Amino acid sequence: MSEEASSGFSLAKGTHQSGEIVLYAVPDNEDRSPAAFERLYNWQSEILQLNTELLSTHGPALDGVIDKALAKAGALTSSDRTYVFCIRPPDKLDNTHEWSASGIEPMIGMLQDLPIEIMDEWVPAFQNGDFVYIPSVADMPRESELRETLAAQEIQSLLAMPMFRDKTLVGFVGYDAVRSKRSYTLAEIKLLESLANTISIALGYREAETLSRKVMAEVEQQRDRMAAVLSALPDLMLETDAAGRFVGYHVGFGARPIIPSETFLGRLIEDVLPPDVAATSRAMMDDLCQGRAKPPRIVAMTLDGETHWYMVSAGLKAVSTDEAGFVFLIRDVTEQHRGMIELRRLGQIARLTSNPVVVTDSERRITWVNPAFENLTGWTLDQLRGLNSAEALRDYSDGNDGAFALVDTEMKNNEPVRAEIPYLTRSGESYWASTDIQPLFDTDGELEGFLAVQTDITRIMQQHKDALELQLAAIDSANDSISILNPDGRYSYMNPAHHRMFGIPEDVDKSTLDWRDLLPPADREYINSVGFVDLTTYRSWQGELKGQRTDGSTFDMEATLSLTPRNELVCVMRDITRRKQIEAERNLLRDDLQLAERREAMAQVASAIAHDLNNLVAVVAGTVTLMEGSKQLDPSARSDLRRINRATAAMEDLVARLGQLERKSSTREALDMGEAMIDVVSLIETKVGNSCRLHTKLSSGNRKVMANRTEVMQALFNLTLNACEARNEAPTEVVLSLLGEQGQIPTRDPDVGYFSENESYVVFQVADNGTGVPDDIRSRLFERYMTTKGQKGTGLGLPIVATIVADNNAALWFDTAEGQGTAVTIAWPTQNTAARSAPMPSMLPPEGRLAGCNVLVVDDNIDFTEILSGIIEAEGGVAIATADPREAVELVREEPSLWSVIVTDYDMPEVNGFQLAKSVQTIDPALPCILITAQPGLYPQERALFHSIHGKPLDQGAFLANIEASYTTRRQAVPAQPSDERK
Repeated sequence: MSEEASSGFSLAKGTHQSGEIVLYAVPDNEDRSPAAFERLYNWQSEILQLNTELLSTHGPALDGVIDKALAKAGALTSSDRTYVFCIRPPDKLDNTHEWSASGIEPMIGMLQDLPIEIMDEWVPAFQNGDFVYIPSVADMPRESELRETLAAQEIQSLLAMPMFRDKTLVGFVGYDAVRSKRSYTLAEIKLLESLANTISIALGYREAETLSRKVMAEVEQQRDRMAAVLSALPDLMLETDAAGRFVGYHVGFGARPIIPSETFLGRLIEDVLPPDVAATSRAMMDDLCQGRAKPPRIVAMTLDGETHWYMVSAGLKAVSTDEAGFVFLIRDVTEQHRGMIELRRLGQIARLTSNPVVVTDSERRITWVNPAFENLTGWTLDQLRGLNSAEALRDYSDGNDGAFALVDTEMKNNEPVRAEIPYLTRSGESYWASTDIQPLFDTDGELEGFLAVQTDITRIMQQHKDALELQLAAIDSANDSISILNPDGRYSYMNPAHHRMFGIPEDVDKSTLDWRDLLPPADREYINSVGFVDLTTYRSWQGELKGQRTDGSTFDMEATLSLTPRNELVCVMRDITRRKQIEAERNLLRDDLQLAERREAMAQVASAIAHDLNNLVAVVAGTVTLMEGSKQLDPSARSDLRRINRATAAMEDLVARLGQLERKSSTREALDMGEAMIDVVSLIETKVGNSCRLHTKLSSGNRKVMANRTEVMQALFNLTLNACEARNEAPTEVVLSLLGEQGQIPTRDPDVGYFSENESYVVFQVADNGTGVPDDIRSRLFERYMTTKGQKGTGLGLPIVATIVADNNAALWFDTAEGQGTAVTIAWPTQNTAARSAPMPSMLPPEGRLAGCNVLVVDDNIDFTEILSGIIEAEGGVAIATADPREAVELVREEPSLWSVIVTDYDMPEVNGFQLAKSVQTIDPALPCILITAQPGLYPQERALFHSIHGKPLDQGAFLANIEASYTTRRQAVPAQPSDERK
């Protein structure tokens, strides 16, 4: 039976009027079993409850309820993923809500800003009111783009319900089956359709609420803005009813009532105002009622015994019968009126002024120009008379529409205005003039024209333009990203460095970009919560952020934000990724040096201890040799002496190993000595501060040596730090010089190391101007623990340097004199050379089947470890016992090749035998481990870690046989080291 038949659905193709073919399913039979009815009843109850909760939830809480509904519906339908997609006009599709079953990867983060065309195959079905059901994605047409999208999400079956709002498709609710295919009954689909409809209604209601709040806020904002405008205008506003009776007033900024309010409210204008002013007001009211627009009138009134001139404007307050009336705006223009009189007087001498002067009528037609204007422009009065001043004189080629609009607005309002305007001469040349324009009124207050006085500022504007071009060129050529944001967060400018830093194409429309797109979410939140607070308070902010390029990659940057007086945001960004990398590398280098210094100090101490222990061991070994020569010893005593002898020999080998801790082999590679010097200087400068002045002198030519970077840095660091501390009075002058190949080498033998004329070296030097080193101290400089710094010094710095120099076949010369400073010269090989030191001693295997076998015994029972050690040593092996598994791991880590076998108990505090074996074999996978436990059958899953597992009480024969077998395997994996000759 086919899968469609078994699921109760048949796959159908429907063709809609649009001509597009979609796939959807219709049930061809319904499950009418009692279990199916019970399941359907449960679905009805659950979905009814979800619908009720969705319809009763509003605002931001709705998202959580939708997520809850998707989760519940997903559980009911056994879906792997349920979701809501909403259409974002005009052509985008967003995954706005999603629920995923456990183990199913959420997809909402990757399904944003999708092209709406991706659902073209479904739209005809949705528009017809149908659902879309795909029982098998694999059976979809291969040419379907949607098939590829669904397959990429590993979707096997899908059910989608359309969402409509006002008969418009706004999205859909979907159910994905990922782990297996899923089928539905028609009744189940209808219930799911009701849930989709409810989600659509709830989302639509929330959108309506949001729009309503926005509209109300805009209305309130407009009301507040109108009140603010009225308060800011220097006008007195008077309100009358239709009969001309005063019913209200408002006093603007700087204005004052002409008559006290208690004397005019409720009275007619004729009862309050002088007859001529009242007549003018009535005439203005009649003009308004007849629909005749008239300009403001100028009226004169006596106030406090002084004549004032007022500009009066009128307007209809309302057109309805109940609220009909008029609004008068009254502005005191006494000073302007007096200025007009003064201008008339000045007009008499305007002909004589050196400033160009233009006079126009009320329509801005030129009526007069002075000789200075004619001389500047080449125009004569006869040529200009009657022409519109704006059309005839202004230069519109430079795009100064904003300045022109301001001038025109003020002139239409009969207001004086001053602006910087470009003009044209008769020959077509442009010049700039600072123009002061004043309206001219007659004795009745009627506008009769304008007076414009110009000041030639062409040279100043050219200098300003040149300076702006230079500044813009500097900004465009800057390596730092510089951009300017409008108050709405959109870009108005970005320099080329900004384009490069964020990967923004040069031809992109900047006004479409938002600053938030160039920051990761966490940094956007940080700027919103912290940066903008500082910007509001201090007008600037500086800090470090993550930048996000258009390809999604991020980088570290340093940002400086500043607000302009117009609330534009100036952003200066610097990519500090490389600086961060250098800081991280420097910190890592500092840590490596500190770790190497500690290890070197421990090695020096271990070497000293080994030297002293060797003397004691030699005494014991010599005494045993003498006793073995005695003929009076019985066989039992001789056996004990052989045991002591073997233990002494083992101790000698262990002491020799302790001495080998002094230096460990290190990987050498080609290293630029000049770069190493620069890195050391940067590290020490942060440590010594102003107490030392550091300089570098780097020669040309070969600077490459074969060395381990940490060792070279360690030697340079110790020498440079000693040099910085070589002077009692700060600051000390220290010079790190790279002298090149074979340069300036002292003629005497080196103080440390070996120098050969037949080999190639790079020579460098650390010199200071300190107090120098006395002769009695100089001879002991490389002794351990010898220091001139008291408790501040360890006496290991120069011995460590000497060890590094010797181990690398380099040579060191120490030149100093009291009062004349110190110079340390080092010649470092440019190639790997054969070691000149003798090979390190290794263990000499004693007699027996386990000869040469070094066993590490680990058990928290000390008595048992002694028994195991005795068994091993009786067969010629060497046993070292410890009760601490962590100590055992450190012993293996220090010298993995020393150990032949690990023998361990299982049950031990803090670290058990299984964990110990894993740690040991992480260090050396070839090192065999043998487990001894009272319950050997309880650890089958861990058996692979062990060569063998033995129970308690111990089978000594099997135990020794397995040690011997594992030791043989170990010797094949790790070749024995050469042994030294014993004295």
